[in-house]
Amino acid sequence: MFTAFTACNAFSQLSVAAGGTYSKWQDDFTSFRGGFNVGALYDVKSDSTPFCFEGGLLLMNRGANLDGAKDFNGGREYNFRVSLYAVHVPAKVGYKFTCYKDRISLIPMVGLYADCGLLGKISQDGFISSLGGVEHYKKGKFNGKNPYSEIEKLEYKGVKNFNRFDWGLHAGLQVGLSKHIYLYGGYDYGMNKVWDTDYFKAKFSSFYLNVGYMFTPAVKRVPVLKEI
Repeated sequence: MFTAFTACNAFSQLSVAAGGTYSKWQDDFTSFRGGFNVGALYDVKSDSTPFCFEGGLLLMNRGANLDGAKDFNGGREYNFRVSLYAVHVPAKVGYKFTCYKDRISLIPMVGLYADCGLLGKISQDGFISSLGGVEHYKKGKFNGKNPYSEIEKLEYKGVKNFNRFDWGLHAGLQVGLSKHIYLYGGYDYGMNKVWDTDYFKAKFSSFYLNVGYMFTPAVKRVPVLKEI
């Protein structure tokens, strides 16, 4: 037995993808809010191994809703909506399973993501406090403000601007329907606090579903070591 050089086909594929997001914060009083994502992904594969790598660059819109019907912290009720736009960078590894006469492929993926916030909007319809048996109502406390730059200007105690940088864990499944068309469903679990205030320790929990189109792959012969 000896070791010799041989070669395998390495594939690099560029794809474009778009779809919807469904996100909230990791708490009991926010609810899911719909959004979108769109961008480009880059895959590296090989015919000698089922493992693959995928990176990408997307524009991501996600946020959270807090309904006035939900109260917490001693009788306070809030009613607001958050919508954020960020550059989203995923990095994933996957394992390809081919099925149904080699026409359909399944690729479970795990990895990390990083976000850089660009702009956003936070709107509050009302604020109700029933502390001491007396109700107080204020309208438009956060009326269309950019949470990355304008919240601290309101000078409310314990309220800070949103953090532009976020990162977290990712898991998903890519379903290849043909050589070019695929579906992708994924879940992001945020590890960084997007908003850290007296009341909110906000980390994202996000689902998304995309439709993608893969362009014809570029093939390169790569030398590898192989035992014979």
